[in-house]
Amino acid sequence: NSQVANYSHGAVHWSVYNRYGERGDGAPAGIPGELLMKTKTKTRGNNASVAQRLPYPSREALSAKAIMSELKPIMDKFLAPVKEYFPDEWKILMECADRIPGGHVLFGWPFTGAVVNFGCVTTCHEDKMDAKLLISLTIPFGPSQEERPWEGGAICFPELGLVIELQSCQTIAFRAHRQPHFNLHARGKRNSLVLSTEEAIVKNIADRNGWVNHVQTGEEDSGSVSW
Repeated sequence: NSQVANYSHGAVHWSVYNRYGERGDGAPAGIPGELLMKTKTKTRGNNASVAQRLPYPSREALSAKAIMSELKPIMDKFLAPVKEYFPDEWKILMECADRIPGGHVLFGWPFTGAVVNFGCVTTCHEDKMDAKLLISLTIPFGPSQEERPWEGGAICFPELGLVIELQSCQTIAFRAHRQPHFNLHARGKRNSLVLSTEEAIVKNIADRNGWVNHVQTGEEDSGSVSW
């Protein structure tokens, strides 16, 4: 019951991030990355983070490879309609995923972000880290085969005047970056899977975080860069 005092919910992030990746704008092109060091950074002192010059997986994703592998066939069934009904977005999502090292094993492929929420309830918000022009998916689910093993929890879009009661494993697609949304309080075992791709991941396609012409990438800007 999300209305009890001091209620909190849990979440697991099986995602790849790029939002804090160090950019290489202005870096000397011929010096290996491990020999470069920024003189000033706001978040990491003076030491550059070589690993975060590339998109990087969350710790939870690294520790759950076996679980994600078992669930991936189920995910493929949920994602098949996305390719059919959102072909333009699908092409961008594919390109984003294909440019990530090991992207073919992403749990929510071709989405690069997958979050499992347990009993989640939110205030009205926009997901400003999500890609501006891409859809996100929300899929509520419960622990049983009942159509809806919970009460409440509807997803709301106040600007559109919509309150949508989803059944277990029904999917809703919308642009979470610019569409305010929240869900109502719920009672019962209501979980949800949210699939999205970061805006920073999309930007990575264009210039590899500013390292596209650097020796670290191995190629000049040709539209197809090998890591």
